[in-house]
Amino acid sequence: MIRIGLDTAVTVYLSIGVILLIVWVLVETGRKTRPENWPVNTLWECPVCFFCYVDSLAEGISRCPRCGTLHKREEERVKYNESSNSSQSTGDEVF
Repeated sequence: MIRIGLDTAVTVYLSIGVILLIVWVLVETGRKTRPENWPVNTLWECPVCFFCYVDSLAEGISRCPRCGTLHKREEERVKYNESSNSSQSTGDEVF
């Protein structure tokens, strides 16, 4: 059996951990995806459920993966107008 001292074993153990940490950091910084490298017009936001997703195949119309609605690129968000509900009221509501 090979005999080693406690100080040598701890040094080897910590050295391997530091080397693995350095390699991991170098690999992660090299493969980091940056938004400026993405193709233009691939980020979509659903106007109904406000879910943001990437759809690189759609050019003008895309389907939201969360709620399934179809929408165009320049389509605005859904706006809920309080005045449309108040025009139907009779005025008898108590606030």
